[in-house]
Amino acid sequence: MMSTFGAIRGKIKTEEFDYESLMQTLRHYKKPRDAITRFLRDGSIIRLKKGLYVFGENFRRGVICKESLANLIYGPSYISLEYALSYHGLIPERVEQITSMTPLRSKTFQTPEGVFAYVHLLLRKIAVGVTLIEADPQHQFLIATPEKAIADRISFHKNLTSTQDVYSFVCEGLRIEEDMLAKLRIPLLEEIGEIYRNPAVTNLIQLVKELS
Repeated sequence: MMSTFGAIRGKIKTEEFDYESLMQTLRHYKKPRDAITRFLRDGSIIRLKKGLYVFGENFRRGVICKESLANLIYGPSYISLEYALSYHGLIPERVEQITSMTPLRSKTFQTPEGVFAYVHLLLRKIAVGVTLIEADPQHQFLIATPEKAIADRISFHKNLTSTQDVYSFVCEGLRIEEDMLAKLRIPLLEEIGEIYRNPAVTNLIQLVKELS
């Protein structure tokens, strides 16, 4: 089975793949679904969700790109909140759970590669402030810019009614340094604020202007 699966592994270039790609490599099998069941049972492949897989440890050629997985597991979506803030170096903590924003209903996936959470955001708020990162030639993913990630994080709080409230939450709660806030792009924040129409985001914009 190992050598047989090795030939299949050679036909799939990425560490993650979908059901259609897998079935294409098994098109000469008489019972491809039975083969998939065997591969899952012996750990050659691992199911993350229906129709999405990664290779088992013995057949991996590189590290799994979890950010790319986050986009694939449920979408359309983009990575945001604490994970994006950590990715951009705005908060000191390393964040394990990847949380994404999506116009679909909120949902959480417990997978062998970690927990992937998705939070509903109105469709009109999705497009602005999202950037495409190329992790390597085979992996890309959508993630919030620093401005968007902070706006997403504070927009769920209804009690941030002043710039001082926002300062306390962002600088003392999230531990984002003042100099990092001062580097945020005001035009992008204003574009986000125009779409979000959220008091906390408006106060964030004013705070950044005061610090810049």
